[in-house]
Amino acid sequence: MTGMPPRVTICGEVGCLFEGDAAGSLCFVPETCVQPSPGGRVVIDEARYFRSRWAHRNLRCADDAAGVVLFPRADRPITDLHLARVERFLQRVAERTTPPFSAGSRPAA
Repeated sequence: MTGMPPRVTICGEVGCLFEGDAAGSLCFVPETCVQPSPGGRVVIDEARYFRSRWAHRNLRCADDAAGVVLFPRADRPITDLHLARVERFLQRVAERTTPPFSAGSRPAA
């Protein structure tokens, strides 16, 4: 894929979805952590992603991932937001994230 992946809004925060580093997992990455690279791919600022606390939130929403945090794979962006596993992930995020995030997730405009 070249260019930025589709954007999605989760609990009021805009970002992109990527495969996680644990098998079968997905990660939401805030758009402030995702940057296009000169080669047409994307780069994830992992330090900023970690500070955003999404590394912890994504792990809580993963089915079988173990550990303390979950990191995204920049080479595996999710391009189809209508896949059943993506919809299940978005539902889990809405149910499991804690304040200041409220329930609700939908593709960004």
